[in-house]
Formats: sequence, C-alpha cells, structure tokens
Amino acid sequence: MGYFDPAWYWHQLGLVHFAAGRYDEAIEAYERSATRPGWMFAYITACHVYTGRPDQARRAAAEALRLRPNFSIQRCLSREPFKNDADSLHLADGLRMAGLPE
Repeated sequence: MGYFDPAWYWHQLGLVHFAAGRYDEAIEAYERSATRPGWMFAYITACHVYTGRPDQARRAAAEALRLRPNFSIQRCLSREPFKNDADSLHLADGLRMAGLPE
C-alpha cells in the first residue's frame, strides 16, 4: 500500500472497525500491520469471539498473554481511547468471553 504502511495506520483502522462492529475488517487491518503488540491480540481475540470463532479467539488470547504475561482486562481498558463506556464494556465482554484475566 506504500505510504500508508506505518503500523499506526493499521492499528487505528483496526480499532475503528472494531468499534463499528466490523470484526472481520478489524482482523484484516490488524493482520496487515508489520508490528503486532499484545494489546492488538486482545482486540483480535474479541473480534474472533464476536464472530463465533472460539478456536481462533483462544489462539489470539494465548498470544496476547505470551507477549504480555501480566495482561489483564482492566489494564488493557485503562489504556484505550474510548469515551463511551459502552465501547469499553464491549471490548471487556469479548475479552472475558475468551477467558482473559480480569
């Protein structure tokens, strides 16, 4: 894609798709990123939960924990840009359904 290859672009595009409930598009954007930090795998986990793919959700959750052994839902939410509490709750619910720690 050329100019729009910086990781921040794909990270933000994935976040926008997640917030809009377009989970497959979010996963696609995250997978295009050259860097995939632990928080990104948290979003990928929730996306797979909401699209009914529990095996992929478990794999993404395991990767989130591998990259951030001290990962917790509360720590993740404290760093997210959501103004609307419902958006934060939506992410948290997806992470809980995948079995990630509070």
